[in-house]
Amino acid sequence: MNPSDSVEKEANAPHNWTLRAFDEYTLEVPTAPRARRSDLTILLGATIAVIVAGILVAAAILAVTSRGKLPSTKVAQPFGLASDIQAKVREGGPINIAGLSGDDGFWVAIEDHQLVALAVAQPRPADCTLRWRGSQDSFTCDGRKVEVADLARFRSFTEPSGPRKGLLMVELRKVLPAPTATTSTTTTTTTTTTTTTAAGSTP
Repeated sequence: MNPSDSVEKEANAPHNWTLRAFDEYTLEVPTAPRARRSDLTILLGATIAVIVAGILVAAAILAVTSRGKLPSTKVAQPFGLASDIQAKVREGGPINIAGLSGDDGFWVAIEDHQLVALAVAQPRPADCTLRWRGSQDSFTCDGRKVEVADLARFRSFTEPSGPRKGLLMVELRKVLPAPTATTSTTTTTTTTTTTTTAAGSTP
């Protein structure tokens, strides 16, 4: 056989590796997009699951917090064991209690051997913020010294019986005037009445 004929036959003969490579290539091309689409589907599903879970958790928290109600100011609320509070006041001076909101804070002090709840925000005519000055051993209202008897307060009492026996109870719905203000008003009214009667009497 002529060597040139042998070379020509080999050149014209099909090459198996080329076909195999082409076959493998044609088989791999469509599978890659399917794999990517599958990954995207899984990722999208996981993202949606996380978002839904977050929404459910937020809804649960909202439901729980919406059920929780603040104590009502319409009824007296307990603020601790009266005997303990009184001992602390005697030892270290009046105690500040925040109340149920920023507007109904009060100082617990002792007046005539009883606990009283003095309003931090003193109403008119004082219209000032009450503070305790330990260095002066006195209350001050916007810098000026004031006496306990001259201060507006919340109604307070020690629960005499029941499950709350012995607790200091404070009604925060209304600020009561200072005892001296009430006494002053009563005295003024009595004096006015007496003067009017005397003026209208016949000698």
